[in-house]
Amino acid sequence: ACLPGEYGHATGLDECTLCEPGRYSTANRTAQCLTCPPGSRSATAFGSLGCEPCVSGTFSGGGVSACSVCGAGTFSLAGAAECSTCPNGTFSALQGASFCEGCEPGTFSTGGQSVCTDCPAGRFQWSNGTSFCFDCSPGTDSSLGSVGCTFCRHGFYSGTGFPDCIACPDHHNTTGIGKTNVSDCVPHCLTGSSGYNGVEPCTLCAPGQHGPGNSTLCSPATVEISFWDGDLSIP
Repeated sequence: ACLPGEYGHATGLDECTLCEPGRYSTANRTAQCLTCPPGSRSATAFGSLGCEPCVSGTFSGGGVSACSVCGAGTFSLAGAAECSTCPNGTFSALQGASFCEGCEPGTFSTGGQSVCTDCPAGRFQWSNGTSFCFDCSPGTDSSLGSVGCTFCRHGFYSGTGFPDCIACPDHHNTTGIGKTNVSDCVPHCLTGSSGYNGVEPCTLCAPGQHGPGNSTLCSPATVEISFWDGDLSIP
């Protein structure tokens, strides 16, 4: 009589065959072996007496002697019939993952990814485990993979989501940081003039007065006088 792990081709015959990989039998005189269900594998390659669940990070559709490894960007718990895709805001870098990791600040993922993507320049993300990045506000910019945005410095401006602040035209400047439009760039008064306040035009200083570049006021000019004390030789 056939033993567990075997099956007979006909009832009463002593000729028995070991159960094939992915199949099993538990009783004597079995005419056929049973197929291991999805999420499991046969305990041995041939002649198995039962099935074992797939370990986490692997899966099977049933009828196999070895479970398959989940690919990067997916994961599984024990006894899985298929791998699950990593959800938005997470990733799995290696094969055979039993869980997915959350993306770090400055990065994001849209699910099923083996790595998180850096937020592009002009965008940012301050939180863990997200699937998107925010646009930088007007008057700011950011570099790749940023967790926040930086105000445009003097002489620069930007709109929404700009990767870089834009320089004012030649001979123009801004009255402060974080400016949002080219109209915020005002004439840059040159040395010898005044009026740089973002409203009044630059005007030349009156005779005897001096104005450094970007000055709003002219001030009395100072003259340095030096004396030479020495002999003057005339040939």
